[in-house]
Amino acid sequence: MKLLEVFIIGLAATIGLGLSLFVMWISLRNKASKYTFGGAFHAFIGRFERADIRYKTAMEYDPENFEALYYMAMRRAEERQFPQAALFYERYLRKRPDDPQYSFLV
Repeated sequence: MKLLEVFIIGLAATIGLGLSLFVMWISLRNKASKYTFGGAFHAFIGRFERADIRYKTAMEYDPENFEALYYMAMRRAEERQFPQAALFYERYLRKRPDDPQYSFLV
């Protein structure tokens, strides 16, 4: 009986997580937001090359997508490509000059 309970709890957790991700996915406004979300997910699980591809694709759909600009700047800074990171941060700040997250960047 214990094994069945563990299976049911695991199945319920998997379904709940899947539904949560599905609801988040369909609530995103446009393709740029969806690619940015995909990039953030890939970065979270350590697939940085795929994350970069997603961010670049998001910026192809919307060159001023502030989320993609922010994440690209973070990725460039993580790779110690500071001149490129600064360019992405500049573009991000032009889009969102009063963003409180900026205080963590400087």
